[in-house]
Amino acid sequence: MPYTSAAAELAAAYSNAAPRKKKTKKKGSSFDSARKKWEEEEAARQVERDAAAAAKAQRLDEIAAAKKRRHLQQKQLSKRTKRGQPVLGNQVELYLAKLQGK
Repeated sequence: MPYTSAAAELAAAYSNAAPRKKKTKKKGSSFDSARKKWEEEEAARQVERDAAAAAKAQRLDEIAAAKKRRHLQQKQLSKRTKRGQPVLGNQVELYLAKLQGK
């Protein structure tokens, strides 16, 4: 046989080889499909739980802020003069804030 290149030898080897079989995907068992479905549902439930936890935390923060605001307001309104009369300036400020809020 005359001198041939390595590429020619490889081409000849591949042409003589049997055709390759296509690989087929194996079907998953019913357990695998049920597990996948459960994992997707669990992920959806976890997203809902996280959203509910965030909403609850926000609601608790709002409640705490309102409680603190009411406490400070009550403390200011309960101030008295040295003769025991309420400080009217604090009450006027409260009414003014309510009017500006509207």
